[in-house]
Amino acid sequence: RVKRNRLISPNLVSGQTLNRLEYLMVREALPYFDVQKAPLIGDWPSYSRHYASRMFIFNEYETISYTIGFVLAIIAFVVALRSERKAFPFWLFALAATWALLTQFYTWSFAPLGADVRLLYYFALTNFLPVAILNLADSWSERPLRWMAPISLAGYLFGMAYVTWAYLYQLPPDGFDHAGTVTDWLGLLFSAAAVLRFLWHMARHRDDRWIEVGVFTLFISLVALDRYALIVSNSPGGHIAQNAPLLLLALALAYLTRNIRLFRSLSSYNNELEARVLKREAELEEAHAREREFVRRKAHDEERRRIMRDMHDGLGSQLMSMLLAARRSALPADRMAEGLQSVIDEMRLILDSMDSVGESLSSALAMFRNRAAGRIKEAGMELAWADELAVPLPDLGPHAVLNVFRILQEAVTNALRHSGGNRITVRISDSPSPGHGIRIAVIDDGAGFDPRTGGGRGLANMRSRARTLGARIEISGGTPGGSVILDLPSSNEESDQ
Repeated sequence: RVKRNRLISPNLVSGQTLNRLEYLMVREALPYFDVQKAPLIGDWPSYSRHYASRMFIFNEYETISYTIGFVLAIIAFVVALRSERKAFPFWLFALAATWALLTQFYTWSFAPLGADVRLLYYFALTNFLPVAILNLADSWSERPLRWMAPISLAGYLFGMAYVTWAYLYQLPPDGFDHAGTVTDWLGLLFSAAAVLRFLWHMARHRDDRWIEVGVFTLFISLVALDRYALIVSNSPGGHIAQNAPLLLLALALAYLTRNIRLFRSLSSYNNELEARVLKREAELEEAHAREREFVRRKAHDEERRRIMRDMHDGLGSQLMSMLLAARRSALPADRMAEGLQSVIDEMRLILDSMDSVGESLSSALAMFRNRAAGRIKEAGMELAWADELAVPLPDLGPHAVLNVFRILQEAVTNALRHSGGNRITVRISDSPSPGHGIRIAVIDDGAGFDPRTGGGRGLANMRSRARTLGARIEISGGTPGGSVILDLPSSNEESDQ
């Protein structure tokens, strides 16, 4: 579109020849020219002094503004990539980038775009700016509404589709006017929604981010004011264009400052948390030690109760029978000696049971070896100890260790009582039984016994303890000699049986 204008200088002196200035204004797509007043003509020094600030706003300041916008957009984008809460820095990036592109649009005199594409690009940026502000306010609340982003983006896409249709398929100037009116109302609608979202947050939650509150309030108010000016007077107020760089910069600095304080607080909090964790670990270790001691004492208490029952039911009844037989003079001397030896062995077993066997299987086996060697030697027999284990001993609890120790004691006692042999062998090896880790075998070279009739309560006690361990026990009394084979489970857990 070309328009020829003829201007007469207002500084002509009456009677002099008139100087005529002609200029051409060319525009590809818009049906209007944005010239509000005729150009002023005067001497350059006066003119430049009078309009210096205005020229700075329209030229250098715009370059500075969109440069700040692009820098803030890059910073916000990097923060969004690194942050766990990505919504706020992402929408800050979208707002800064959109505003910078829109500001740069006005200074891009020779854009490599067609007229229609250039205007649609302008409408896209102008309509997206309030959408970014709305979602930035929503994410800033730290309690964003799930439906806010998808609904606002859907509204933006629908509005852009309508603006594109109106601009491309309606005759000018109606198409441009219609598209511009829709853009203005969409901007006012989204700006009002941003104000309402911001006020709703402030009404429902106390917020001490006063700098950000002030920046948001001013930013949203200026956007709404510019949109209102466009609708009422068809002339943008220019408030947001002149103040947006400072507002965006203040908002970014406030956000970064708050997070730097948060990082410092997190550092202090981490130190305090580490101290609490160390204190809690010490308390848990102390509690675990008390629990281990309680389990150990409980195991020994249960063992003492069992011993008391054995003394009452076994040793007591045996002594009473010998006493009654002696009173009737019906007990030969050799039978009396054998009975007393049995009572002594039982008493030794009971006394050994009252001592601690340690909290590990290795310490219990070492203690058993030392104690058994003396008893076996006193009985005129030999102890052969064979450790053929290729894997480490399992880490059993105190109760399980005590049960293993008692089974071995009972097995040696039975061998001393009934075998009549010369050697007792204790062999520790890997268990060939599936699901079991190690095997402990007590074998003698004596005459053996019938496990179905011999052994009395001792065999029953060994089987009961093996069930408690979840272990497999095999008791054999055949010739030559008897054997007790105990296969411990691979698991460290004790059976509840």
